[in-house]
Amino acid sequence: MGDSGAIVPDQAKLLQDFLCQRPWTQYVQFRWVDFSGVLRIRVVTKEYAVEMATQGAFLKSSPMAFRCIVDNTLVPGVDLTTSNLYQPDWKSICATSGPQGHAAAYAAVMCDVSETSLGMQALRRKCPRQGLANVLRAGADSLGLAFLVGFEVELIIMHRSPTSGEFEPYSSGFGRYSSHGLRHPAFRLVEKCVDELRASGVCIQGFHTEGFRGQYEMSLGPLPPIEAADQLVFVNDKIKSIVSEHGYDVTMSPKPVADYHANGQHTHVSVSPSGCEKHFLAGMLRCLRGICAFTMPYEASYQRVKPTEGGMGVSWGSENRAVPVRRVAAGHWEIRCVDATANVYLTLAVILGAGIAGVQRKEALRWPDASTVSLCAETPEPLPTSLADASTGICSISGMKWRC
Repeated sequence: MGDSGAIVPDQAKLLQDFLCQRPWTQYVQFRWVDFSGVLRIRVVTKEYAVEMATQGAFLKSSPMAFRCIVDNTLVPGVDLTTSNLYQPDWKSICATSGPQGHAAAYAAVMCDVSETSLGMQALRRKCPRQGLANVLRAGADSLGLAFLVGFEVELIIMHRSPTSGEFEPYSSGFGRYSSHGLRHPAFRLVEKCVDELRASGVCIQGFHTEGFRGQYEMSLGPLPPIEAADQLVFVNDKIKSIVSEHGYDVTMSPKPVADYHANGQHTHVSVSPSGCEKHFLAGMLRCLRGICAFTMPYEASYQRVKPTEGGMGVSWGSENRAVPVRRVAAGHWEIRCVDATANVYLTLAVILGAGIAGVQRKEALRWPDASTVSLCAETPEPLPTSLADASTGICSISGMKWRC
């Protein structure tokens, strides 16, 4: 057990209430998403979780649990005398899947992460989830802004080719809402995922075939940003667990197969009051090239920089799917230059932080509606075509006053 914080009876009660409703729970997964967007988990027993919640204690681990890149390689320069402390947010506790035969015995809780070392008087926050909370607090306290966020989950179910042994898309069914893809056996797996997610309390608005062939999409309902991000983490993990139990793999990666269509993770953001929408949109667009370093953090991500996928230029349009930011309604945008390799908490922090900064500055919207401008209009600044290109734009968002 890590260092004890202040005892938080309300947090302990949240866990106790959950266990009263699900007394068969035996294990609790402490979950966090590292900087590379990888979900990491430690499992503790129910009794130990109750002890920690009652004492307001943290779970402690080595820094390796937060400082790895996506291939699990430790990043250079990690101070191995430091420790990570994981503080569970018991508001986020939910039932989840465990190993086959033990599914009902598991719960999961999202954690905020701090760092400590010998002689350190105060904890260092190193947490994308807390960074997002700080952005939201700044927008609410100074401007009275509130947000809702929803995600589109695009996925491809994979199997090994019976002839080559290579991984390939399982479904050959046509997408783009075609009924053909609904008749393939892969769709039964999608239905099972939706059934179990709904039973877990996930708000799914709908699901359908997508892409040219072999791809499916689920639309998640809107929630406050941290709840929406936590839910997305839960949804992606649950889908992978269910599909794996049936002997298949599923991927949300942006380009899982060469010469095949891409997966995106279109992100819907609504701001209220909607009267500030032009300033908010201007703030996002001013920083969009730098934002791409967070929303598309791998080289494969930039294969989606094209019309109808991630867009090609810094622009927006009313109901326009050829640009990176589609205006859906007053104060409601779909950000299309996002994929599932991104850390969702960092993604929302930079998107919302840029928009909030635009409202603070009352920034003028100098980008025209791409749905109404003529073909001879000025060509917009191009989106980055590589991670290195996107990284040059990070300076545009470095002035946002939020910290992890």
